[in-house]
Amino acid sequence: MNERTVVRIQELDGNATFSLESPPTYKLASRPCPLLSKPDKPPFCDLLNAVTSANFVRAAGRKLFDDLIQHSAVGEAMTQALRQTFEGCSPIHVRMDDDVSVAADLPWEAICNSDGDFL
Repeated sequence: MNERTVVRIQELDGNATFSLESPPTYKLASRPCPLLSKPDKPPFCDLLNAVTSANFVRAAGRKLFDDLIQHSAVGEAMTQALRQTFEGCSPIHVRMDDDVSVAADLPWEAICNSDGDFL
């Protein structure tokens, strides 16, 4: 099996950030990048208000995906992982530190690529 891609979500100075934890071979992999998605902003607040149509779920998932791929190492690693599959799955994991409160309220299970395919 190929090495899995692990995106780490952590809190630094009161703000949610993310970086590439594995594989560490990408340039600037450990550089934290601010997570711009917020649960009280669209499209996430729509889900909190019980608007759960597939379009809203996909919009939230695409927003998370788009935020993550802005980090050069995370974007490269996720693109590479999506090209590989093992038993129909790409080895992408999101690991959240215990102290990350805002990011914990985001619908990580809804992450999907720009084509709307759920990861």
